[in-house]
Amino acid sequence: MAGIAWYLDKKDVVSAMAALQRTELNHQIQDDGAQPEALSRTRSFHYSYFNLQAITNMAILADKVGEDLWRYRTP
Repeated sequence: MAGIAWYLDKKDVVSAMAALQRTELNHQIQDDGAQPEALSRTRSFHYSYFNLQAITNMAILADKVGEDLWRYRTP
């Protein structure tokens, strides 16, 4: 969705999705980098990798609208 929003020049939508990503990261990734929700699934490696890929893609798009997800730290 963020990619489509970027393509359509909807920077406000990309910013809103970056804010949502921060909220999601707060419970998706633990201090040690573990992803408990992904690890509880039967194909945990696949889900862990998929999550990291999506987080990276969102960080790339967020960077284009001035949102820095690369240095975001969870509480």
